[in-house]
Amino acid sequence: MPPASWLAVCSRRANPPATFSRARASSRAGASSFLSTSSWAYISPSAESATSAGTAAVTWKSPSRAVRRNEAPAAEVDGDQTTDAQLAHDVELFTFLSALNQSTCGTPVEGETQDAACARFTLTNVIQEDLVKHYAAANDLAVDEADVQATVSQLETSLGAEELAKQLKDAGLTRADVEELARRLLLFGRVQTALAKDTVTDEQVQAAYDERIAEFTDVEIAHILVPTEAEAKKIAEEATPKNFASLAADYSQDPGSAQNGGSLGVQSEATYVQGYDAAFMDAALALDVGRISEPVQTQFGWHVIYLKERTPRPLADVADQIRQEVVMQNPTLTLWEQLTPEQRARIIAILVQMLLHLVNQPMEAGHDPG
Repeated sequence: MPPASWLAVCSRRANPPATFSRARASSRAGASSFLSTSSWAYISPSAESATSAGTAAVTWKSPSRAVRRNEAPAAEVDGDQTTDAQLAHDVELFTFLSALNQSTCGTPVEGETQDAACARFTLTNVIQEDLVKHYAAANDLAVDEADVQATVSQLETSLGAEELAKQLKDAGLTRADVEELARRLLLFGRVQTALAKDTVTDEQVQAAYDERIAEFTDVEIAHILVPTEAEAKKIAEEATPKNFASLAADYSQDPGSAQNGGSLGVQSEATYVQGYDAAFMDAALALDVGRISEPVQTQFGWHVIYLKERTPRPLADVADQIRQEVVMQNPTLTLWEQLTPEQRARIIAILVQMLLHLVNQPMEAGHDPG
C-alpha cells in the first residue's frame, strides 16, 4: 500500500492563552509522512552519525557540482559501481525530499557545512539502501508499479500538479526522478515490514504494548467551561449524558468545543495528557466512562467534565505498528543481522571506499581538515 501522505501532517499542540480547546485530531486516522520516522526515514539519527567521524572535516563547495566533475566510480565492489554522478543525483533527490517535509538534508557536525552534511546523509542512505536491496533480493520482495504511481499521484494531489512541476523544475528533477525515489522508499517499507515480522518477538510486542498503553487508548472527553464555581456546581447538578451537549452549547465559555457539544475530540490518552492541563486530565481520567465530574478548577476557569470514551485498542490491531517501530529504532543493525558474512564484508568494503573517495573530494580553500 502507498503511504497516506508525502507530507508531514503531525504538529505539536500548545496550550493557547485565550481558550482551553486546541486543534483536535483523531488518533484513529493518522497519516504517514513520506519521510516520517515510522514509515519512510531511511536512517535513524544514530545511523547517520556513524559516518560523521570519517567525513566531518570535509567541506564540499557543492555536492552536486563537485561530484559531477568525475564519472569514475566512488565505490566498486563485485562489479557494482556507484559513480560520482549517481551520488550527486541522490544528493538532489534527498534535498528535494527534505524540502517537501520542511526539514534539512542532514545535520551538520562541528566543522561541517550544510552541503557536506547533506552529502554524508546521502552516503549513509546509499549504504543502508544496499542492505535493503540484499535483503529484498534474498526474500523475493519487490514493489508493485501501481503502488509507485499511486504514491506519486498522492504527492501530485497534495501539492497540485503545477506546484509539483515547479518544485521539480527548481530542483533540476523530473517526474521520473520522483518515481525512482518513491520506488526506493516503498522497497524500504516492504523490507521494514518483513523484518518486523521476522525479528520482533511476540514477547517484545506485548511488553511495548503494555508500556505504551496510553498511546493505544482512544479517549473522548467533553467539558463545560464557566468562570465561577457556583455556575459549575449548578451545571454539574443538572448535567446528564443526554443533556450534556445542549448545556455545553448554552453555557460553555470555550468556543472551540461548545459548538461540538463540549467534545474535545477523540485522541489517544497520551496525546490528551501531553496537551491538556494536568488537573483537568487527572479529574477526567479518574472518572468511569459515562460519568460526569464535580466542578474542577484550572487556570482557565471551572470545568464540568464528561468522560465519553476510554477504549484501549486491541493488541492485534496495533501489533504490526509496534513491530515496525521496534525495527525502526535501529534499522541498520536489524538489517545487518540478516546478512551473511560475505554480504557484510561487501558492505564494509563499499563503506570504506566511499568514505575514502569523499574525503579526497576538493575542499573549500583555506579549510584545514585537522
